[in-house]
Amino acid sequence: MAEEVVGRVVYAGFWRRCFSAVIDSLILLIPISVVNIFAWKDVGLPVVVGFAQLVWLSYYAFFESSKWQATPGRRLMSVCLVSEKGEPVSLALCALRYVIWILPCVPYILFLMSPQYIKIVEAVVYMKLPSPEARRFLNQSHLDAVLQMRTTGLIGAGGMLLLTCLPMAFTKQKTALHDMLVKTRMLKGKAPAEKGAERGAHAVTSS
Repeated sequence: MAEEVVGRVVYAGFWRRCFSAVIDSLILLIPISVVNIFAWKDVGLPVVVGFAQLVWLSYYAFFESSKWQATPGRRLMSVCLVSEKGEPVSLALCALRYVIWILPCVPYILFLMSPQYIKIVEAVVYMKLPSPEARRFLNQSHLDAVLQMRTTGLIGAGGMLLLTCLPMAFTKQKTALHDMLVKTRMLKGKAPAEKGAERGAHAVTSS
């Protein structure tokens, strides 16, 4: 899964992309957590989860279509997004790329937006009670919610593994399924930030 040089282009490997995703997740955690703490009781959990997904989509689409051609996390890890021809990617295509990437997690996201998730919160609260009290409050609906969360979580994790991680490990250009479908590539290096600088795969500065 290491970076691979093909001609004059260096394709970003799994770990570099993984660490950049961790950085971006930490950045996004701040606004999403603030909204979750102060708003979910007023607007409801489905709205909060939907807002979080909109923030993630906007974040990736905006930054990947910007002059950086990368999110802040990817910029720090020297990774940038280009088309197959080495050109910048449009906002719409970046948004579509994110949607395709997140598809395996849709069942889990829908679970978080459902009343069933409240049962998970209840179960956590009840489990903090002394054992006899906890057993009195816990029922089959809580167990069903736990099973549903586990199932949808495994679907999401398995989908990410099969459609993102494995293709990156076994394709020459380190392309995940969403890269194949929208015809994009992740390169090691930083896109030129200067206005009017030459763009394209050959202009990416390796680091």
